[in-house]
Amino acid sequence: MSDWMIVLLFVLVFGLLLFIVFRILRDAPLKEELHQLRVIERELRSQVVELKAEVGELDALKVIRARLESDLDHERSNAFEKIALLQQSELRLKTEFEHLAGRILQERGSSLGEENRVRMASLLQPFREQLDAFRTRVDEVHRNDTEISARLIEQVRQLQELSGKVSREANSLVQAIKGESKTQGDWGEMILENILERSGLSKGREYLVQGYLLDESGEPVKNDSGEIIEIHCTYDPTSKGGKSADGRKVKSTIHWVSVKHAVECEVR
Repeated sequence: MSDWMIVLLFVLVFGLLLFIVFRILRDAPLKEELHQLRVIERELRSQVVELKAEVGELDALKVIRARLESDLDHERSNAFEKIALLQQSELRLKTEFEHLAGRILQERGSSLGEENRVRMASLLQPFREQLDAFRTRVDEVHRNDTEISARLIEQVRQLQELSGKVSREANSLVQAIKGESKTQGDWGEMILENILERSGLSKGREYLVQGYLLDESGEPVKNDSGEIIEIHCTYDPTSKGGKSADGRKVKSTIHWVSVKHAVECEVR
């Protein structure tokens, strides 16, 4: 084998090694990002399971609330019927008492003596006591029904507040999972930040959240004119041209979005 073929073979082998090293160095960040995305995906799946459980609890609370409202209506109806019955009984006893008193006065005349008045009072006393007992019973039933209605109303109010809270949390989670890239990115960033904190890493020391490059003195990398010349970010194409998603007018917008929406850019 001639020397030039040996040299050519060596160049080919060396080039192949360089290509392999380049591929390894290039794919390493992608593998790390893929690992992080898988961690976020597991967290999101866990959140979805919790969401389904909360939705089930919400449905159960709705059933309980409907049953309590039905019980409250039934108790109110019974209370009104009892009060009406007692009022009718009181009116009937009062009428009977008046008729009896009138009949006795008519029979005895207007010249009743002390003995007759005592005898009449003794005769009418059972009716008076029965009338007072009915009046006391009416007040007691009304008071008890009022307390029961107040407790049922308070339970229904608490269930309504809890139902609203669960609905708002469920809507927030669904919006984060199915919403736009910015919202989903912020949600994933929050989950990843919690994972890093539970791993014992310190924010600002072992990791940064939406940070820019700093030099050895801890300052942003700037040129002689004092302008920041190095920054790592991704650009959201939906806000291109200063059109913000919420309608605000801005000169330019840089968002942290998922990799599939990233567009390379250069800060000038």
